[in-house]
Amino acid sequence: MLHLNEDLARIGKGLMFSEPFYGIFLSTLNKVELNSIPTAGVSKNNVNYQLAVNKEFWESLDNDKKKIGLLKHELLHICFNHLEDREWYPDPELHNVAADIEINQYIDPDYYPTKDILLPSSFPELNLPLKAGTKVYYGLLQQAKDNNTSPTLNRLLGDIGELEGGLHPTWKEFEGMSEADKKLIKSQLEHQIKSILEGQNKESRDRGFIPAELEHFIEELLKDSEPSYNWKQYFRKIGRAHV
Repeated sequence: MLHLNEDLARIGKGLMFSEPFYGIFLSTLNKVELNSIPTAGVSKNNVNYQLAVNKEFWESLDNDKKKIGLLKHELLHICFNHLEDREWYPDPELHNVAADIEINQYIDPDYYPTKDILLPSSFPELNLPLKAGTKVYYGLLQQAKDNNTSPTLNRLLGDIGELEGGLHPTWKEFEGMSEADKKLIKSQLEHQIKSILEGQNKESRDRGFIPAELEHFIEELLKDSEPSYNWKQYFRKIGRAHV
C-alpha cells in the first residue's frame, strides 16, 4: 500500500489530466496527515494554506474518483475564499454548511466522496436555489433556523454539534489572525494562482484551463492593480520585533 503522501501525489497527477488547474494548485500545497479530524480539511501552515488528511478515511475511499472529489472539495474552499470570509458570518456552523452547499455543486456526482454530501437538495423543504453562493445560502439557512422551518437543518446542526470541532475543525486555526497575517495569507494564495496561470500560455487558458466556476475570481485577480499588501514592510516589522 502506498504511503499517504505518495497516494496523494498519484491522485494529484490524475487530477492534472482531468482538471489541470486543480491538479497544479494541489501540487503547490503542503500536505500533512492529521488523524484527529474525521475526513480532510484545509489547515494553517504559518501564513499559508495546507491540506490535512485523515489517513484511515482516505484509505476507506474505494476508488480514485472519490479521492479526487475529496481533494477538489478542499481546493474549492480555498479558491472561494471561504476561510477568509468566515469572520463575516456570526454563526460559524451555518457558514460551514452554506459553504459546503456552494462548492459541492461544482463536483461531478460520480466523484462525491460520501453519499451524505451537502447540496441544495439536502434541504427539500427549503427549495434552495442552485449555485446561488455561500452568502445567499447562509441567509436562507439563518432564516430557516430562526423560524424553525427546516427539520432537516435542525437535525444536521444537532449532528454537527456532537462532532468534536464541528464540521470543519481545522478552520478554527484561522481564528484570531492579525490583519497583517490575513492580508499576507491572501497575498500568498493570489501569488500561487498567478504563478500557475503564468505557467500556461494564453491558448491553453482559452481551451478551458481555467475552471468555469473560477473564471470571475481569476479575471479579477489578473486585473492590473496596486499590490494589495506591502510584504517588505511586513517583514521589516517582524525583523524589528525580534531585535
